[in-house]
Amino acid sequence: MAKILIVDDERSVRELLYQYTKSQGYDSVTAESGKAALNVFDEHQPDLMIVDLRVGDMNGLEIIQETKKRNPNLAVIMVTGHGTVETAVEAMRLGAFDYLTKPFQLEELGAIISSALNTYKKAAIKANPASASITSKGVHIVAESEVMKRIQRLIDRLAQRPTPLLLEGESGVGKRTLARVLHMHRGKGATPFKVLACGALPEALIEQELSGGGGSRGILERAAGGTLVLDEVDTLSPRLQSLLQNTLEANRSGNGGIQLISTVSKKLDSLVKDSKFRPDLFFKLAVIPLSVPPLRERKEDIIPLAEHFLEELHGTIKDGPKKISTSAKKLLEKYPWPGNVGELQNAVERAFALAGADAVTEKELPPKLRDGTASLALTRNQNAEGTKLPVGEQLSPFVRDMERKFIRATLESSGGSKEQAASILGISLATLYRKMDS
Repeated sequence: MAKILIVDDERSVRELLYQYTKSQGYDSVTAESGKAALNVFDEHQPDLMIVDLRVGDMNGLEIIQETKKRNPNLAVIMVTGHGTVETAVEAMRLGAFDYLTKPFQLEELGAIISSALNTYKKAAIKANPASASITSKGVHIVAESEVMKRIQRLIDRLAQRPTPLLLEGESGVGKRTLARVLHMHRGKGATPFKVLACGALPEALIEQELSGGGGSRGILERAAGGTLVLDEVDTLSPRLQSLLQNTLEANRSGNGGIQLISTVSKKLDSLVKDSKFRPDLFFKLAVIPLSVPPLRERKEDIIPLAEHFLEELHGTIKDGPKKISTSAKKLLEKYPWPGNVGELQNAVERAFALAGADAVTEKELPPKLRDGTASLALTRNQNAEGTKLPVGEQLSPFVRDMERKFIRATLESSGGSKEQAASILGISLATLYRKMDS
């Protein structure tokens, strides 16, 4: 059993990562400071460390440096809410396996943990053939609708063909999950699964990841032999599109058998027609395009997905409701889920936290599910303000003002969750922050 050291000065984050890694079968220990981390490290000798950039008494990079002196084979994952090119490059130079920028999905962290442990275990096996191997966790598609079953069958067929795949669909429909399923079906659980978050990272960091250099390996090199997901690739600027095209072309014959998967929230061919996306890059990425329908068009999947999320939570927390009441199921099926699977998962997590020991009832579900659809609620809020049109003034300030009001209303209906609001609005988290600050 692999042992993981979690270093973060935020108690809620430490507890969340501790519970998650324990639920995945790892032996986890935690530390709230750099000094404590070094003491815990010496006592427990972990195989992998998850460390935040800002811990309080020590910088996360300093902790990496000190622990790597003690064990050069330690697998390290850097986590930061303040991602910069310099931080990423320095973490990689010091020997970090990968880094994650907040907010991130636990499933994404789980994939990186599995990949890191297997990578370092391979090196240990090469040095000592008698050492044991680490197996990675499997993932699967939860679906009852015929359209998702067809997608599952197509994923199965593509598993033995490393052909570039383009996943199209609204934010939150589960494109990253499908990418992980394809990765695991290819038998690549012991190889890298890398995600380049094109819509969330700064341009300079994306450029660094694509081009490499500066003492760090580029993301194509780190993904060699595994899977590279270009998430929200439609958000790339023309300059980064050109860089990506050139990088893929330069690595065409030496990419180590990478399975390239791109995800978009908009129809990429429409962006090509509007001269907003390079046609040569489009044809390179969209060898096999696959459209993932929104949750409102596959209602048969709502309850199976909700029950799956509830089961996952119960497996992690070991306490709480194990089922969903009939009345709650009816509300879940009636709601249109503009934020798709991501919004459904958020609603189940909320209900799980509020429900008693028996079952999730309609009382624990978000109020918007009981009061009507999100769109109707937003319409009522808008009408209540009695908007007055500023005839005679310029259009741009009015549009920006209305956009901010719409974003605020969506945030309010999402309980203040920026991630969920971005999913509902169909924009990236980076775009949401930019529009809020404009």
